[in-house]
Amino acid sequence: MSSPIKPNKMKKTKTGLHIDVKDKRIKVYTEKELQKIREREMMRDDVVIVFTLAGLLICLGVIIGASL
Repeated sequence: MSSPIKPNKMKKTKTGLHIDVKDKRIKVYTEKELQKIREREMMRDDVVIVFTLAGLLICLGVIIGASL
């Protein structure tokens, strides 16, 4: 049996740095870097939502237009 994947939790040092361990890699982030990463992820999520809604509205318009 395979072991369940553990959620990746960052550890915070006394100096305020965040340490992220992935497999054999260790990444260290400052609070500002983490904030930039979160903002980028939120922007990407917003873009996906906008394109999805736009696609749904276009499909809805085509369906309504075809039924007339």
